[in-house]
Amino acid sequence: MIKQIRYFQAVVRCKNFTEAAEVCYISQSAISQQIQALERELGVKLLNREKRKFSLTPAGEYFYRKSLAFIDDFELVCQKTARIEHGKEKNLRISYLKHYAGRELQLAIADFIENIRHLVYCPLRSDFARWQADKS
Repeated sequence: MIKQIRYFQAVVRCKNFTEAAEVCYISQSAISQQIQALERELGVKLLNREKRKFSLTPAGEYFYRKSLAFIDDFELVCQKTARIEHGKEKNLRISYLKHYAGRELQLAIADFIENIRHLVYCPLRSDFARWQADKS
């Protein structure tokens, strides 16, 4: 289904089945068939086809917008999975006191994350307590 979504995005982006097929290195009939298969799998009509033109249905517009974010997220998941497999995934742990209420640390972390696209922030307030318990 991922490939079908990419084909759908290419058709919408190119505004033309033939051009999208060239960009995707497949035939025009194959890209058309793949989008029809996607529509069948989703159970919705994504495109209104009219001779050599098409327009997005409301469902198609929604699916296109959401699919852009979905494919971006999917690519990030694939990249992170590969980094984990190859031992390139690193963890940065920052411990702080449970009762710390300052915003400076949160703002610094947010600024840091903004500059590193592949960083995922998972706050674990209990890390310090867990570390203390492990030391005992």
